[in-house]
Amino acid sequence: MYKQKLLLLFLVLLVSPPDSNSIETDSNLIIKQSYEDYLGEHKDDLIRSYQSLLSKLAESENESVVSLLTLHEFLIADISNRKDKKKFSKSCIDRNQIIQQSNRYPPEVYAFLSACYGLSAQSNLLKAASHGAKSGRMIERALEIDSNNPFIYLVKGIGDYQRPELFGGSSENAIKNLNRAIDLYQMRLENTMQIGEAIAHYHLAVIYFFTKQEFELSLKHARLALKLEPNYRRAMTFENQLMTIVKETELIN
Repeated sequence: MYKQKLLLLFLVLLVSPPDSNSIETDSNLIIKQSYEDYLGEHKDDLIRSYQSLLSKLAESENESVVSLLTLHEFLIADISNRKDKKKFSKSCIDRNQIIQQSNRYPPEVYAFLSACYGLSAQSNLLKAASHGAKSGRMIERALEIDSNNPFIYLVKGIGDYQRPELFGGSSENAIKNLNRAIDLYQMRLENTMQIGEAIAHYHLAVIYFFTKQEFELSLKHARLALKLEPNYRRAMTFENQLMTIVKETELIN
């Protein structure tokens, strides 16, 4: 029952920012707001929320707070420059031992760890091989717990693309896993899962453009991401870049 309760923290994304003192009451609100800040790349707001969670952890260390901290560290690292990417992915990874000591964490937490190991590998070449391998192990652990979880396939697909082929990366596997994530999101009854689906479409847009040179398919996925989440800054920027290329191509022709 407790694990199911924690799992709901990551599957039910509801409305506005948190302001009550109960972490259990606030969790859904914190998650929703953190993803909105991530999509809009409001890093300062994410860090403020993160610092508030650190204060709660000092008062009472429990699985809910650790899970939310890990989420924030992953999101902040992903939209940061190399220095902060390294800093926040390390903070996330440092929670691995605590998480491994308990069987009460939902599979999404292992996916966060997988993403953080992957981000660490990107920002620290000396650890690229070892952290790339650990990223793979964490995502496999998440799949062992729940093999039909769309968020896990989302993280797995992103990792497959971003990881060098030397360390097991594959754009084909990335496309397969991102499409699997979209299919699973669309099968869910919740109407709040479009954030994950939008992120999957954005990464498909990037992959189709840079590895397949399939412009129309890339633009299609960028627009699907924005249809789901109009304030998704990365998708907005990418679509603008694609449209600039279209105009330049038309001028040349």
